[in-house]
Amino acid sequence: MVRYGSVLMGITTSVNNYRVDCAWHHRIWVMSHFEVDLNYELELCSQLLHEDQRNFHCWNYRRYVVYRASSSPPSSSSKTITDPSTNELEYSFSKIKENFSNYSAFQHRSIYIKTKLTAMITNINADANEVMSSVSGDYSISNLDHNNTSGFNSNTTATTIDILKNILEPELTIVENAVFTEPDDQSAWWYHQFLLTWISNNVIGQSKRSSASGHRHGGSDVQRVDNRDHDDVLIWFVGVLKKQLEMMSSLLDLEDRCRWIMNSMVFMINLLVSSPYRRVVLSSSLPLSLEVELGDEVDMLLRRKDELLQRLIDVDPDHANRYLYLLTNNGHHSDNHCTRKHMDEGS
Repeated sequence: MVRYGSVLMGITTSVNNYRVDCAWHHRIWVMSHFEVDLNYELELCSQLLHEDQRNFHCWNYRRYVVYRASSSPPSSSSKTITDPSTNELEYSFSKIKENFSNYSAFQHRSIYIKTKLTAMITNINADANEVMSSVSGDYSISNLDHNNTSGFNSNTTATTIDILKNILEPELTIVENAVFTEPDDQSAWWYHQFLLTWISNNVIGQSKRSSASGHRHGGSDVQRVDNRDHDDVLIWFVGVLKKQLEMMSSLLDLEDRCRWIMNSMVFMINLLVSSPYRRVVLSSSLPLSLEVELGDEVDMLLRRKDELLQRLIDVDPDHANRYLYLLTNNGHHSDNHCTRKHMDEGS
C-alpha cells in the first residue's frame, strides 16, 4: 500500500501552485501502478477543494480517484465505491450550497447526474425503483440530508416519467435558488441549459427516433426509452418548460438587464417551437387539448422571442450581430446551437 513517499511528493506543489500539471499527472501515474489508499486520496481532494473550490486540476483528479475506487477490487484499507454517482451528487451539492458561483461543482454534478439518469432510464425495467430510492431526495437549500424519498414504494414500477420527475425537478429547484441569488453568474445558467438539453436529446428525441427507426440512434446516451412513456414525458417536459419560462419572466421583472435570463428564455422558446415538439404536439398521438393549446401558443412564443432578442441587442451590444442573426432566422432549430455556443463561451 502506497500512501507516503512518491504519492505525497506532489502535495506541496499541488497546494501552492495547482496549475502545475506534472504534479497531478505524477499522482495519477503512481495510482495506476501501485495500490494506493483511495480513501486518503478522496479526503485530500476534499481538503484541497476546501482551500480552493475552483481548482479544476483537483476536480479532475477527484473524478479519477472515484473511477478507481468504483472499479477496483475491495482491499483492507480502501473501500470500493459501489454507487459513485450518488456520493458525488451529494458532495457537489454541498459545494454548490457553499457557493452558487462554483462552476466546477456544477460541471462535476452534470457528469454524475447524466451517468445516473442514463443508467436508470436504460435499465428502467431492472430494479429501477431500488436505484431511484438511493438518489431521490430533498435538495432544497435548507436540507442536506436528502431524506425525502416519498413517491415510490415496492409495489410501484418506475417509469421514465417517474425518474424525470423525482430526479430532475429537484435539480431545477437547485438552479432556481442559484439564479435568484446570483442572476449574473453563468454557472447555474450553464447547468440549467445542460439539464434541458440532455432531456431533449436523450429522452424525448431518442424515443421519437427509436419509434421511427426501430433501433438505437447513434450519439445518444440512452440506449432504450420505452416509447409508451413518450407522450407522458413530452407533456411533462412541455409543462416544465412553460413553468420555467414563467419563473424566468418573474426574475426578469427584477433583473431587467440580465442577459443570461433573456438568453435562457430564448433557448427554452426555441425548444418549444422546434422539432420534435411542434411536430409531435400537432400530431394526433397527443390529447386534443394540449394540441390546440400549444398550437395557439406558437405565434405568441415567437413574438416573445423577437421581443427578447430586441432587448438583448440593447443590453448586450457586443453580440448585437448574433441577436440580429437570430431575429432573421426566428423559429429555426439552428438557434438552439447558437444559444448554446454563446453560453459555453461565457461571453
